[in-house]
Amino acid sequence: MPPSFPSTQLDALVSFLSRQPSGAAVDAIHLSLKPLPPRRSVQRWLALLVASGRIVPVGEGRGRRYLVAEYDRIRLSPAARQTQKLVMLPLTRRKPVGYVFSFLDGYRPNVSAYLSTALRKKLAALGRTTGE
Repeated sequence: MPPSFPSTQLDALVSFLSRQPSGAAVDAIHLSLKPLPPRRSVQRWLALLVASGRIVPVGEGRGRRYLVAEYDRIRLSPAARQTQKLVMLPLTRRKPVGYVFSFLDGYRPNVSAYLSTALRKKLAALGRTTGE
């Protein structure tokens, strides 16, 4: 049975790193977590987060520091975070989807449109800048 990784600890670890602009070493990360987990657990969590792309290691050996990946620094709404988690899943764990080919085949460039006229006008208005 594979080891379990508590998501609250992983989130706390990423949260701590997001407040460290120059990154942090294993010792600092380890001491930041409450309650204090075993150091080896922290090393496993770091390896998991690196493998998932949420954090990035910089340097080698004792000088290695960990930084939050750039896309993880953006503040997202809860709905956007959920979408991000779904997109980050490995392809084998994603729900397969299909196409409605009659919908796609019915489209004629410069003649028909996928979106309704009202929705196209609304999106065009949202996309305009104040100077237009």
